[in-house]
Amino acid sequence: ATRIVKLATDIKFKEAVTEELYLQLWVIENGIIGPQVTAKGINWEYEHNHVLRSAVNGTWGQSIGASFAANKHLETITTTYTLNEEWNADNCEIVGFVYRASDDVILQAHLVDIVADKRPEKVVLLEDYTGMQCVNCPEAASIIDNIHHTFGNRFIAVGLHPASGPYQKPMPIAQGSKELLDLSSTDADAYYKKYSVKAFPTAMIDRSTFDGSKLLDNKDKWSSYV
Repeated sequence: ATRIVKLATDIKFKEAVTEELYLQLWVIENGIIGPQVTAKGINWEYEHNHVLRSAVNGTWGQSIGASFAANKHLETITTTYTLNEEWNADNCEIVGFVYRASDDVILQAHLVDIVADKRPEKVVLLEDYTGMQCVNCPEAASIIDNIHHTFGNRFIAVGLHPASGPYQKPMPIAQGSKELLDLSSTDADAYYKKYSVKAFPTAMIDRSTFDGSKLLDNKDKWSSYV
């Protein structure tokens, strides 16, 4: 079977915009079974979901222009990408979002799998900085699951495992195995460094500012911010 994914992105502006915007496309994967450090020790059968695998159109995406009239419909943006052979294509999804170049705030996000689905007009994107050796991260994952249960397809979460983060050392894929599982990516590492993430877990929600910060390390408040 082919591993080539052909993407067609349509963007329509409800209001006029007079600043530079970028389109970002990501591949994420769900259902990855592997180790995770928890408060009770290593869970060798932990299910890692919404893991950022790669940025499709470059780490920072692509500029789509800087001046758009109300009701402007951009010409369809086409992108071709080949999935890594090690990823389960049936569990992969594409996340697309448009953000402002001036402050990185996300204006709109969308998620599709192999068969495109229709989502509401406004969707919130949560970026979760996490790691397999982060003992507090499974609790954050549970909070994200609860948010998804509440908001359904109005909410998208992506787990970022930065390669140089403090909790990213590859772990045996199963107890006693010599094969290692590594969920980190260089793209996640670039975002981790740009935004100077210090604590794990930390979230960004639409890259907007809440209580004076884009970096949200109090996971108990994530639901209220969404």
